[in-house]
Amino acid sequence: MMKSGRESAGAGILFGPCHVLTNYHVASPNGRISRNQTIKFYFGEGSDDSFAGHVDATPVDWGSFHTSQTCGEDWAVLRLSRCIGTETPYA
Repeated sequence: MMKSGRESAGAGILFGPCHVLTNYHVASPNGRISRNQTIKFYFGEGSDDSFAGHVDATPVDWGSFHTSQTCGEDWAVLRLSRCIGTETPYA
């Protein structure tokens, strides 16, 4: 799961030790993505239905999605500040 600011939360897939694939609308609560923003990526199963941990992520590439579209390039790739692929499985 990921949180971008206070307004957006959603799912992401760890597809390598250092990268996450998610939706544009998850990574951009205000409709814009920037390489300067920080997104928290929560991963793994902890005790009491919590996550095992979290790591900061930054967008490195994304589609040209607009919130008024019903379809389109609703994707974003994030790079993790710490590669967690050795701690948790990835696709």
